[in-house]
Amino acid sequence: MISNENSLLVSVGDACRLLFGQNTATDKARIYRMIHSNKIEAKVFGARNYYIPRAEIERIAGSTDSSTD
Repeated sequence: MISNENSLLVSVGDACRLLFGQNTATDKARIYRMIHSNKIEAKVFGARNYYIPRAEIERIAGSTDSSTD
């Protein structure tokens, strides 16, 4: 379950749940590929903590482009 549905930034795990309906290692890898290929904007805190703006999640979820990975 997503911890705070009104938050402006969501974790990679929460992004998986919002975009794909589940949070598996494959889905996380897919999100990281999207981040590294600049298909999704993310904020990095520290060395390995990625957070995605909720507006990006809504943009990707509303996209009609089926090639998201």
